[in-house]
Amino acid sequence: MRYVLEKKIRLHTGTYSICLGVPEENYTETMTVNLQEGTSYTLKLQPIYPRYKWGHPAAHMGLPGFKAVFNNPANN
Repeated sequence: MRYVLEKKIRLHTGTYSICLGVPEENYTETMTVNLQEGTSYTLKLQPIYPRYKWGHPAAHMGLPGFKAVFNNPANN
C-alpha cells in the first residue's frame, strides 16, 4: 500500500526550512528551499521502500527514507 499526501499552501518570498519526520521509523530529514515571487513550486516527498529479502517481508523491514524532489514546474 502506498500513500499520497497533497496540500497546497501559499508562502511569502524567502528561504524556508522544511522538516519531515516519521517518529515510528526514527527518521527525519530537513531541507532548505528558496522561493521567488510570482513562481509556482512543487515539493514531492517520495518514500523509498525496502526490497524484499529472503525470509523477511519488505513491510517488516521499516522505511529507510524519503527522496525529496523540489522543482519549479510552471511560471505564473
